[in-house]
Amino acid sequence: KVQAEKELAKYTDKMDIQILRCPVISGIGRLGLQAILFGFIAENKNVYLLGKGENIFQFVDVDDVCQALEKASHKKGFAIYNIGADQPLSMREIYQKVITYAGSTSKIISLPAAPALFLLSLLDKLNISPLGIYQYTMLGKSLYTDTKKIKKELGWKPQKTTLDTFIENYTWYKKNKGKFTTIGDNTSANKSVPKMGILGLIKFFS
Repeated sequence: KVQAEKELAKYTDKMDIQILRCPVISGIGRLGLQAILFGFIAENKNVYLLGKGENIFQFVDVDDVCQALEKASHKKGFAIYNIGADQPLSMREIYQKVITYAGSTSKIISLPAAPALFLLSLLDKLNISPLGIYQYTMLGKSLYTDTKKIKKELGWKPQKTTLDTFIENYTWYKKNKGKFTTIGDNTSANKSVPKMGILGLIKFFS
């Protein structure tokens, strides 16, 4: 992504270029790793965090991304904008608020970060975990952006908070559970349920 921005910057005198930097995109129909979390919560299983889960993680709803793209398409010149939902929450807050909304009896279990990362790395190498290196290394880190520039210059403002998009997607997940394909079928990974691997065993005993 960084290299792509550098390449595009070479053409600033030839075309209008607007670049959007965004955190994880969510929204109704987003499955992938969210489906794992929702599955644990819907079945009243314990959910797990790296460390205390105090890291702030910002998402952005797909509808808000589309609105940002539409506004950016009318802008002249070259600019880079951060986008993201307002009111970012810690991972623990996100988990707890979805659990509360769902009326679930799931409990949040904190895992020591260093041993958990080592184990996740090992499981990834053995190909028995649905989490790839990018995913499990980011779980314990904060990720959020400053969106003042795009709000000021393009008049963009996200309509949904991180919690809004998680609650809407969980509601959709519950309504459509049992109809999903698994990753590996002819469907986007983000529109499919990951193969659980070792997490299926963890879920059984949670």
